[in-house]
Amino acid sequence: MDINKQSNQAKKITSVNDDIAYSSLRKDIIELRLRPGNIVSIKNLCEHYQINRSPMRDALLRLQEEGLVELLPQSGTMISKIDIYRVKKERFLRMCVEKNVIKLFADNPKEQFINCLKTSVENQKMSIKNKDIRSFLDLDDEFHNVFYEATGNSFCANIIFKVSTHYRRMRLLINSDIEIAKTVLSEHCEMINAFENNDASKIEKLFDNHLDKIGSQQFIFSEKYPDLFINNDTSKEYDSLNNDFFLTL
Repeated sequence: MDINKQSNQAKKITSVNDDIAYSSLRKDIIELRLRPGNIVSIKNLCEHYQINRSPMRDALLRLQEEGLVELLPQSGTMISKIDIYRVKKERFLRMCVEKNVIKLFADNPKEQFINCLKTSVENQKMSIKNKDIRSFLDLDDEFHNVFYEATGNSFCANIIFKVSTHYRRMRLLINSDIEIAKTVLSEHCEMINAFENNDASKIEKLFDNHLDKIGSQQFIFSEKYPDLFINNDTSKEYDSLNNDFFLTL
């Protein structure tokens, strides 16, 4: 086989392994399968994800740039704690963009997209019934993504959801209270009714209250789970790679 061809194939395999390590670990972090503040060794990470050390190191460097892990000399890797400051900034970014997207959508709420919202709500009901909060949060994102898609702003949605990792973990933590998740669902239903009735003022009020919920709840949950947040000294090593942390809440 040609040497250059072998080299190109090796590079492709390395790239695929890098992406697998990165995407798998990132997903487990933002879905709270890995406890914030947990310290793990690269050896254990490689064994758990069945990935070689080189792609795992590359993945950790990428995740460190995103603020999702912290590489500790001689100690291992710490899954980053939730940063309230970043949560506020990520939520602010989403509110600024989505507020305008909602206005554009409200100007011409096409039936096909209203039906997409209704379908999402029905699926959200099933997720709550099954107490599957991760699925519910995915459907929550799907619900809001309809506004971006309908107004030709999917690019903005992709950026927002890509960078809102601490906000995502905070939302997941807060919605672990099933009653809060039910309230979110109820607000989605109210928003659909407002769109169908072309009630612009009600839509704006509902939207503001809807996204403000995280702001009003984040301090309550940071006091309830102080060791999950930055600026708290209660971090220690947890043997949780094989356990789903979120299910222990």
